[in-house]
Amino acid sequence: MNSYYILTLFPEIFHVYFNIGLAKKGLEKGLFNVNVINIRDFAKNKFKKVDDYPFGGSSGLVLQVQPIIDAIDYVEQACPGVVCFYPSPRGEVIKQKKLCEISQKFDKICFLCGHYKGIDERVFKLKKIKEISVGDYVLNSGEVATIVLLDGLLRLIPGFIGNEKCIMEDSISSRLLESPNYTKPREIFGEVVPDVLLSGHHKNIRFWQLKESFKRTVKSKPYLILGRNFDKCEKAAYAQAKEEILKELYSGG
Repeated sequence: MNSYYILTLFPEIFHVYFNIGLAKKGLEKGLFNVNVINIRDFAKNKFKKVDDYPFGGSSGLVLQVQPIIDAIDYVEQACPGVVCFYPSPRGEVIKQKKLCEISQKFDKICFLCGHYKGIDERVFKLKKIKEISVGDYVLNSGEVATIVLLDGLLRLIPGFIGNEKCIMEDSISSRLLESPNYTKPREIFGEVVPDVLLSGHHKNIRFWQLKESFKRTVKSKPYLILGRNFDKCEKAAYAQAKEEILKELYSGG
């Protein structure tokens, strides 16, 4: 069973996340267990203070060494073999392939959530911590980044997603962006569902979906297609997608 430990200043954020939706169902089914731990519980002063101003006169606050080290020690004793990840701008930007590697390689993970200006650099000298990034942008807290990472990892646990076929067909996982989706009603505000999706002709529907996936991918994230192996149907769909894109460009669409 996968075990997750979360070291945070704001446990309430995770109490909400794990009490709704698929995360709640996964916990109830016993697919994983999670322990949310308040870093302040390891502070040794009566005010539970865990941060201070940085040396050098910079603005903001930095999380101190002692509470973090003691918190990690606690997790390591409770869960031998646990690996600690720290969401950080310095880390490798996460991709789906990396998420899959982490999911396959580690079943005991501790997330250290930074806050303010981050954590005292000496923590990295005292503990083996893997830094990882959810993107080249700034967030207010490591809690949000940790939820992004958790959300990606949990859905890779067998049984977490009811229809596991969905995982393979997801955008990015399939190295194609997903084709447009429609539901009832068939017509609304003058917009109608494409006829092919109502035809009941599975081969034509699949071809249309492939073509639209290729169009979206070529327009938005063409690098996903690089190195992708095409079967006969995909080659035909790709060729038609490029043809339609060119027509749109020439027509100004």
